Amino acid sequence: MQVRRANVAGDEPLYIWLSSNDREEGTSSGAPIHYRNVEQARKSGQAILTEGALKADTSAHLLNDKHAVIAVAGVSSFSEHFGKRLREQIPELRQVVIAFDADAARKPEVRKALERLRGTLQEAGFDVRELKWEESLGKGIDDFLLKDQRHQNEVRAFLRDSLASLNRGEVLVSNPVSGDRARSQDESRPRPQEIAL
Repeated sequence: MQVRRANVAGDEPLYIWLSSNDREEGTSSGAPIHYRNVEQARKSGQAILTEGALKADTSAHLLNDKHAVIAVAGVSSFSEHFGKRLREQIPELRQVVIAFDADAARKPEVRKALERLRGTLQEAGFDVRELKWEESLGKGIDDFLLKDQRHQNEVRAFLRDSLASLNRGEVLVSNPVSGDRARSQDESRPRPQEIAL
């Protein structure tokens, strides 16, 4: 269970987990992973990974529930074995598209968490891509999708092209809308695919 805080200052989290971990015989919330449309991940082999359950649910809805969206509790709320655990839970999953908040570009602690996340996913054998956009277009992927219908179309195209390139053994290295060429995985490994919207 998460609690939405009424008063938040600066970069404090808006949502916190209900926990009695600091009490005698208390327990941790465990910061569980949230899954939306997991059957789509089993069908396509692809899932979006973001931070926060509400953001995941909103984003999935805005993408017409045709894509799996997985949410970690926070930018660094995952174990070193997260990729392995994800592989065990969804064996059909082949590609993970990370869509963390746009402020990651200016926050060193978030960039560090992203590197750690990328590492655990790659160690588990996933093809890892990253969806990026300008912060002025929305902080989270949900904000970005809500801001403009064209953003929804761009994300859908990115997801479609990312999966198609994986099936062809290629990694797109820039915005697929721009028409930049794809490289084979041998040419570009281990760089994750990125899109700058």
